[in-house]
Amino acid sequence: MALLKGIGDRRTRRGRVEDLLDRVGLAADGRLRIAAYSGGMRRRLGIAQCLLGDPRLLVLDEPTSGLDPEERMRFRSLLSGLGRDRTVLLSTHVLEDVEQACPRAAVLSQGRLAFHGAVEELGGPARGRTLEDGYVALMRRGQRTPPEARSTSEKNPASRSPSSARPGSGPS
Repeated sequence: MALLKGIGDRRTRRGRVEDLLDRVGLAADGRLRIAAYSGGMRRRLGIAQCLLGDPRLLVLDEPTSGLDPEERMRFRSLLSGLGRDRTVLLSTHVLEDVEQACPRAAVLSQGRLAFHGAVEELGGPARGRTLEDGYVALMRRGQRTPPEARSTSEKNPASRSPSSARPGSGPS
């Protein structure tokens, strides 16, 4: 995989792979066949593969789905660490993962941004409710999107271009 990412020098490649395996907690298991890895180990290996190219953005869809509690905790810790030096976009319905691994969150409802901000603003002990309570309240509000989450054109209809102001009047 490192060759595909353009790491041609053998020493550099080996060093980078060993460093990444250590970072995702697989250094002791690096010589095992992937077939012997658990589901969580395979997910962490996938993250290591992604990191070979040193991306500034990681997009993860339901990364803890199907993991046992210990592996979920390990994976959330890994995600928190990765978020220190890059953007990690996490798509999940497991709100505990968001609460444990993410300082900020965005919530979409019916294709619209319903919330964007610090996770504590959505819910948590400081707000006197759980994160799930905050999420459910947002979903119940439905189309009543908070002003801070609206786009400029939604806040100010006059700022819309003529083609975006009327459905069906834009380019086809």
